[in-house]
Amino acid sequence: MSAVLIAEEAAARAVPLVAGVLGAGGVAVAVLPSKVRMRAELRRRWRTWALVAPVFLGAYFLGGGGTYALAAGLGVIAASEFVRMAGLERGDHVVLAAAAVVLPALAWLAPDLLDLRMAALLLVAAALPSVLAGDDRSGFTRTARTAFGLLWIPVALTGLVTLGETAVAVGLAVALGDVGAWCGGTALGRRGPLARPLSPLSPNKTWAGVLGAAVATAG
Repeated sequence: MSAVLIAEEAAARAVPLVAGVLGAGGVAVAVLPSKVRMRAELRRRWRTWALVAPVFLGAYFLGGGGTYALAAGLGVIAASEFVRMAGLERGDHVVLAAAAVVLPALAWLAPDLLDLRMAALLLVAAALPSVLAGDDRSGFTRTARTAFGLLWIPVALTGLVTLGETAVAVGLAVALGDVGAWCGGTALGRRGPLARPLSPLSPNKTWAGVLGAAVATAG
């Protein structure tokens, strides 16, 4: 049985679980009294997951083309966010966006090409914009950040195409981990050692959130 069919079956098995969680969550947020301070935030988050879940699982029902479109779409969006966060230039953005489109396509159509030669090519691509622009002031920093972005975003997202049913499980774990992080940060992240920010880049993320994410993901 092909990996695509296995992934489709895994998505089908996940539907009752996802539907049950979303249904229970929807009922819970719907009956929250108006005096609950976080009611609007909880309802907004539920609507977001109600949209994300069918898009994610639907991609696997569509087969390889669906998972490619999912990985490429997420990669292009994430690359734009990373470029703004890392202070990169237009050329660096082009490299990241192109890799976000090409690497999942190779993972789908020609996975044998994703080897050490491709890794070397990605390193050259990361340096190319700075070299062509003659950027001898910040070129090394830009190259390092672009190389990290390539590893973090398009390379990682090829797993949505290649991991089959494991990717479905990982996607569900990520979703539950996100919810657990919010719950942990809200319940335990107000004071004490767990309230310490995880990173200056995202001061609202706390170690309490990490603990909540770990518990929910393991579950």
